[in-house]
Amino acid sequence: MMDMQPSRIGYFEINGDIIIPDTQDILIEAENVWIKSGSLKAGTNTTPFSHQLTIQVNGNMDDIGLTVSPDLTGNKMIVNTGRLELFGTPPATSWTKLTSFANAGDTSINVLSA
Repeated sequence: MMDMQPSRIGYFEINGDIIIPDTQDILIEAENVWIKSGSLKAGTNTTPFSHQLTIQVNGNMDDIGLTVSPDLTGNKMIVNTGRLELFGTPPATSWTKLTSFANAGDTSINVLSA
């Protein structure tokens, strides 16, 4: 159970099961997160996580990278070869329609409902 705010993590590899109880906002701050052979879970499809869960990946362009396979290398990654189950409260509006054309270079759009 991740029932407290973790410190900033360099390399976070999950090989067991981590469940985040719905008791507080949680910030997971790491340079690399690999859900390798375990799971990271917050909420369920019948009981969504109602707090704020943030997974923030930090790093600089010149940081040493993590190689998961010869085709997958990076210095700020979230890799999931296990299970990632995140269920949150659905937004009030899950889709909407544009009410006017959006052109390349526009910095705002007009929608029917936000």
